[in-house]
Amino acid sequence: MRPVSRALCATAVVVAVGCGGSHPSQQPTPERDVTLHVVNQSIEPITLFAMYGVSPATGLGRVPASGEATYTFFWRAGELRIVLHYLENRKGASNGIVDLQRGDVLELFVRGDGTPHLSRKK
Repeated sequence: MRPVSRALCATAVVVAVGCGGSHPSQQPTPERDVTLHVVNQSIEPITLFAMYGVSPATGLGRVPASGEATYTFFWRAGELRIVLHYLENRKGASNGIVDLQRGDVLELFVRGDGTPHLSRKK
């Protein structure tokens, strides 16, 4: 193997090892996570994304029509909105929660007409 090829192979291995998996500080833990319980009363499945301020959206998952799901994800500072993508290529967004705290449990209720409402669970 030529020296250039060896160097490229070594670089590829280092990049692959360095990129494999997320950083431990961004893994959900009881001290740093937010739990979202979703009740979807719509006749359409929805795909959910968490959005903090102007940061890129974080994909949460898909909730079936007339179904429920629970997601736990990493807490970040700032206003949280849940963005919804409906099957028919429609999009919507929940109201925002500004004073979000680590460990909060939230509920997203999606009415039959697809209107979302996000609240802190008591």
